[in-house]
Amino acid sequence: MKKLVIAVIAFLLLFAGCSKPSEPTEPDKPEVKGMAYFCRTLGDFGFNDNGWAGVQNSAAKHGYEPQAIELGNDTATFENALVEACDSGKYSVIVTQNGSGLGDYVRKYAKDYPEIKFIVFDMGITEDPNLPENVYGIAYKASEACFLAGALAAKMSANKKVGILSNDNPGGNDFAAGYISGAKYADPDCQTYYYYGMADAAAWQEQASSLYQMGVNVVLAGSGRFALGVFNEAFNRGGAENGCLAMGIDTDMYYTLTQSETVDIATVVLSSATKELAYTIENAVDRMKDGSLPWGKMEVLGIAQGAANVAINDHYKELVPEDVQAYMTDLIDKVSKGEVKPVSFYDFDSQEAFLNWLKPQLGE
Repeated sequence: MKKLVIAVIAFLLLFAGCSKPSEPTEPDKPEVKGMAYFCRTLGDFGFNDNGWAGVQNSAAKHGYEPQAIELGNDTATFENALVEACDSGKYSVIVTQNGSGLGDYVRKYAKDYPEIKFIVFDMGITEDPNLPENVYGIAYKASEACFLAGALAAKMSANKKVGILSNDNPGGNDFAAGYISGAKYADPDCQTYYYYGMADAAAWQEQASSLYQMGVNVVLAGSGRFALGVFNEAFNRGGAENGCLAMGIDTDMYYTLTQSETVDIATVVLSSATKELAYTIENAVDRMKDGSLPWGKMEVLGIAQGAANVAINDHYKELVPEDVQAYMTDLIDKVSKGEVKPVSFYDFDSQEAFLNWLKPQLGE
C-alpha cells in the first residue's frame, strides 16, 4: 500500500513538472505623472499666477510634470479644451479655477475619466457641495478676509470713513458684508460706504473719486479686474500723505503692482483681502497623496485653515503703526479661533434681509 501511495505522488509531481508554463503577464503601465493647470492667462502676478505657483510647488514635491493650459478670454473654447486634455492621456491630476464655466464642465465630464483626479478652487459657497467621486472642491470664506480688511481700514482712517466698491452679486455682497462688519467691529463710530461697481476700470475710478471727495480714507476695490481704477485715483490724490489709501482683493495687490509697470501706484495699497490659492492647492495635493482628501466634496475654508487673510508685507509694516499691527494680529487669532464671527452675505435668507442689515450701517 505504501508503494502505491508513493507511486501516485511521484506521478503527480511528474505531471506538474510537465504542465504548460503560465503565460507571462503584461508589465504594469507606468503611472501618468502629468498635472495640468487651467487658467485664462499667466503673467498677471495675481490670481492666475498664484494658482500656478501652487501647482508648480506641488508638482516639484510629489514628482509630477506640471503644464499650464492658458485658455485666453474666449470662453466658448473652454469646454473643448478640458475634454481634449482629459482625452490626451497625459494627466493624472487636473487643477482648475471654478469660473467661466470650468467648474461646471468638471462636474459634467469627471465621471467619464475616473482615472483622473480633479481639484477645483474658488467655488461658490452656495454651490452643491456634493461632487463626482474623483473631484475635490475649494470655496473660500472671503468675508473673513474682508472683515480683517475692514477692521484695518477703520483703524487707519483719520476721518473715520471707509468705503468699498464691488459688484452687485452674491460674491460682491459677501465682500461688503465682511468689510463693513469688520470696520464697525474695530470702530463702531466709523462711517461705511458701499458703491456697486460698473463695467470697467474707468467707471471704478470715477466712483472711487466720489468716495475720496467725501473724505473716505480707505477704499477696498472688490474686483481684481477693475481695481487699477481705484488705485490710480488714490495715487492721483496724493496717496497716503493726503489720506487716500486703497485695498485689493483675492491676491496681494501691492506685490502685483510692484511686479508690473505701475510700481509707483503700489504705494497707495494698504493691504489686500486675500484668498491663499497657492497654499490651498498645495495642501489639497498633499492630502491627496496621504489619502486624507475628501473626494466627492467641496470644503469651505477660511482663516482657521490658512485659506484667507490680509496681506502682511514690508509695505504694510511701514504704513501701519505698531499698535495697529498688534491689534490686527490679535484679531486674526480671534477670528481663526471662532471667538469673533464676521458677517457674511450667506448668513442672510434673502437679498432683502441683507439690505435691511446693510442700510443702517452706511453713511449718508
